Amino acid sequence: MTKHMDLRSDQLLYNHGPGSILESTKGPVVVNDFGALIGAIPRITNNSYTFPRDFEIIEPRLSGQLERGIAGGPEPKLFRPPSNSEIDNERSWILATKYFPNWLICRNPAHVSGHFNLYQGGGDCPECTDDGFSSAIRFIKYCRRGHLDDVPWNGALHRGVGAICQNATFRWVETSSSMSGISITCNSCGITKRLNQIAQSTTRCTGRNPEAERRDQAAERTDCNARARVTLRQSSVLWQSSIKRVVTIPNTDAIPTLLMECLSSEISGRTDFDTLIQDGAHFNARKRTTLPSTVSPDNADSEGFLHYLQFLNRGPGRMRRNLERLMKISESTEINTVRSDYNRLVNRTGIVSVVEAIKAECIGLVLDKDNRPTVDPAIGRPTFRIEDNAVSASLRRVKIVGEPVTTLRTVTALSGFYRGAINVDGEEDPTVVPTRINEDGQMWYPATRAFGEGILFWLSDDSKELNDSGERWTVWENTHQNIVKQMMGDPSKASPLLYRGFSGVDPNDKDNSSEALVETRPEFVWWHTFAHHLIRVVQAETGYSSSAIKERIYTIRRGDRWFSAVLLYVTEGGMSGTLGGLTSLLPNLQTYFDRLVEGAEVCSNDPLCEEMETPVIPNIGCYACSMNPETSCEHRNLFIDRILMLEGIEP
Repeated sequence: MTKHMDLRSDQLLYNHGPGSILESTKGPVVVNDFGALIGAIPRITNNSYTFPRDFEIIEPRLSGQLERGIAGGPEPKLFRPPSNSEIDNERSWILATKYFPNWLICRNPAHVSGHFNLYQGGGDCPECTDDGFSSAIRFIKYCRRGHLDDVPWNGALHRGVGAICQNATFRWVETSSSMSGISITCNSCGITKRLNQIAQSTTRCTGRNPEAERRDQAAERTDCNARARVTLRQSSVLWQSSIKRVVTIPNTDAIPTLLMECLSSEISGRTDFDTLIQDGAHFNARKRTTLPSTVSPDNADSEGFLHYLQFLNRGPGRMRRNLERLMKISESTEINTVRSDYNRLVNRTGIVSVVEAIKAECIGLVLDKDNRPTVDPAIGRPTFRIEDNAVSASLRRVKIVGEPVTTLRTVTALSGFYRGAINVDGEEDPTVVPTRINEDGQMWYPATRAFGEGILFWLSDDSKELNDSGERWTVWENTHQNIVKQMMGDPSKASPLLYRGFSGVDPNDKDNSSEALVETRPEFVWWHTFAHHLIRVVQAETGYSSSAIKERIYTIRRGDRWFSAVLLYVTEGGMSGTLGGLTSLLPNLQTYFDRLVEGAEVCSNDPLCEEMETPVIPNIGCYACSMNPETSCEHRNLFIDRILMLEGIEP
């Protein structure tokens, strides 16, 4: 029997990353962190590969959003988890796991007592020796700071009622599926408690991170004063990914990417850009370099920089191609942009904030649509292509344009994971546990890249504006202003996990703070709700899985106005729609819009749905009408309002 399980690399980012509990054929296990791969990959491949450097993904606009871990440290880098086929290793595991939890229940029906028995792994059932009936206990404990551990059954059962029995085993009796219907009795002293009593008394966290322990390593525990909670080991609150994603826009991302590819040593050494120009001029003066006929510099800075690049142009084929692409970009006034991006990399000030990254995507996708390149000069192949056959359709008073995106590339990084629900009244938000690797001060984050297709929507130039006079529009406008005011005064009053640009909140700049908290803008809520309902209609009309189609909502400030757009796309391997299926729906766009309005007007949970606002964020919508699978929604099914969407298209 195989001793490993096959997973796609992207599953390690979305579902089964380090710290998650995976149900294997041998029982539940915790996935180890990626740090173990630093030694494992060279060992498995006989030193043919060095991890993580041989698996780097270069996407500066994404890596610039990630934490350095060390103040003033180098720009974070991205790596892709290697697959077995990539390293020519189809027979063994790559990423290790650790058996968890350690306590077992024996359910042998031949027990003389007629009961199940709970005992610690490594021991034996007190009534039989047949381990074929034993399986891991389904209850564990966790805290909101990311720790995970076994429930201390012995101590919890005896706490407050007697001395702890050494090497005790316990009788497990279930009369119902609830915690109050499960009783645990010590086989040594007879003390009995119900599971709900144990759960209420198990409040001390033991500070354990089992994902950092190797399989044969003893559990390591530290001090933690957070409250521990008992839950099922398969609960979704135990592992939730914190991810960041960008859509590659060639005219935005090419220069930083090429600089990282071609001048990584100079950037790491913080060499001044003028020094490169001077060195290039020196090489030219000494006749050590000759520029190819394909480039024609039109100023001295460009000429010196091009000669420096030409001096480096002696490496393998890929490096030569990248240098030639960077030379072509740098031959004119673009040298100023190259200098600016180079200095940002050298000064380690970060590439862009999340707000800037979203804005760059929106500008590249929609507002700069007349200058969309078909080939990304950073990699020499198409990464984004829109066909020239847009379709317009009416949604009552407004007209929306849909453009087929036949090629797009996304890069997604896993910045960490957290345990516990967010935005819980009276509770601090869960702590994000980083999944990065620290290689001598250089932080590496796991990431994955994917190609796919989609549809881009925005309001037509000849359309009426959204109706902003409705009651729900006012509610969201007031909500946004109140949240911006609160966050500028005290950012701790909101959950950073709710807002993708939360780090951009500036106590001294209301406009920047408003963009950082844009999810509560009525424009954002309208387009987000529109995206959810359109995905549901496409699912119902065509048979697409709603979890296959993802959303990207853009709402950015343009002067004193807000501009919005939506990208619905499919990129994940194995999902429906990656071979042109999604873009082929555009000719029927008006039909889908008609169905959208019809379905949004009534919810099977009305009047409860339309009358029940959630606190703080005044959502209106439920799983019967508006909510989609959370793998599809980037915003955790928040910031949606079915009534606002309908009010916005009223005549």
